[in-house]
Amino acid sequence: MRIVSQDKMRDINYEAINLTVRKNVDTEIDGYPKIFEIMIEENYCILAKYKTKERALEVMQEIRTAYIRNEMTKYIISAGDKVDNSDEIAQKIINTYGYYHMPKE
Repeated sequence: MRIVSQDKMRDINYEAINLTVRKNVDTEIDGYPKIFEIMIEENYCILAKYKTKERALEVMQEIRTAYIRNEMTKYIISAGDKVDNSDEIAQKIINTYGYYHMPKE
């Protein structure tokens, strides 16, 4: 499954990374509201920013759910070889579940 960052500038393979939620301390020190970032652990690449920890954790759960759907879809596609239009069905499913776009808020 692929994840597209909030700013649409990054498209990454979910299976090749570890995601984490962290509080951006700098924004709090400068008097701005707290910002919680979803980022790639290996290189600190920020994929999205949210105002609350709860929202960041909710988005992380959405990513996990999308990944499970994607894996189930792969299984269904491989089992659908006996269906006449399985290629057409498979492409529609992949286009729907193959990507997760980070929500703005």
